[in-house]
Amino acid sequence: MVPRSRHDRATSPPQRLADRLAAAGCVAADEEAAELADAAAGDPARLERLGRRRLGGEPVGWVTGAATFGGHRVRVGRGG
Repeated sequence: MVPRSRHDRATSPPQRLADRLAAAGCVAADEEAAELADAAAGDPARLERLGRRRLGGEPVGWVTGAATFGGHRVRVGRGG
């Protein structure tokens, strides 16, 4: 059996976002897309907005408002 590539998968919105993130150079594109999809809570328009922010260079934690640190989920923001 031949392994399936990223482009052979079904093209759900999170998978398409993962492809876009990978093309933009994100090294953890699948994980980032999954985290953004969780934050979007099933809303495709929200996922698109969050994805655009990430593709614009904003850190995932700023986009989602949270990050995992030392096994704990913590709230994050831009600071200031």
